[in-house]
Amino acid sequence: MTIKRAWPVALQCGGGAIAAAGLYGLVGLLWTAVVVGVALLALGTVAEAKGGA
Repeated sequence: MTIKRAWPVALQCGGGAIAAAGLYGLVGLLWTAVVVGVALLALGTVAEAKGGA
C-alpha cells in the first residue's frame, strides 16, 4: 500500500480515535473533539472512496 493510498485510512483511524475520546468525556471542549473526529472520519472515507487522490 502506498502512502498516497494509505493516508485516507490513517485519517479515518485518527478521526475515529478523536471522536471516541470525545464521546468518552462528553463535557466542555470534548464535544469539539467529537465534531472534529467525525469530520476527519468522513473526510477520510470520501478520500478513500475517490481512490486516495
